[in-house]
Amino acid sequence: MNRFFQKIESGLNGLLGLMGLAGIAVMTIGVFTRYVLVIPLNWSDEFLRTMFVWSYFIGAAMMVSSGGLMRLELLDDYLSGHGYHTAKKAIGIFVELCMVGFFSFMSYYVFQLIFSYIQKGTTSSTSNVPAWVLILGMAIGFVLIVILSIRNIIRYLCKGDKTAG
Repeated sequence: MNRFFQKIESGLNGLLGLMGLAGIAVMTIGVFTRYVLVIPLNWSDEFLRTMFVWSYFIGAAMMVSSGGLMRLELLDDYLSGHGYHTAKKAIGIFVELCMVGFFSFMSYYVFQLIFSYIQKGTTSSTSNVPAWVLILGMAIGFVLIVILSIRNIIRYLCKGDKTAG
């Protein structure tokens, strides 16, 4: 199972890298055409906004995977340093359960919004791209966070430390 998640994480890291490169390329082309050729590309700003949203939420899922989201490290260090490993484990499980609950709830509503946009045929104002494409990045990120948080809970329960390989 760990290999499966390692391959997914590796693929997502590669995807984020490609998205970053594509964003830099489109931004450079947009600046060049706007200020040198004096022919603005209307779609470049929308493309960059979409890439940013997708990168942000998929990147947040990657942070959940690596345990890099903000938390009280002083509390973690204190509990570890004084031998309160069970308390640290309980707090970790509680935090992951909160994330599963919150992001499951958010996933449900984001998918409701996506289906609403699909049914109405809503498109963006500048390039006529379906409006749901932008928020699909949020939905993917939220679902990944739920899956990875569940994996972290299982790691806590089985090994006691979610960072243990």
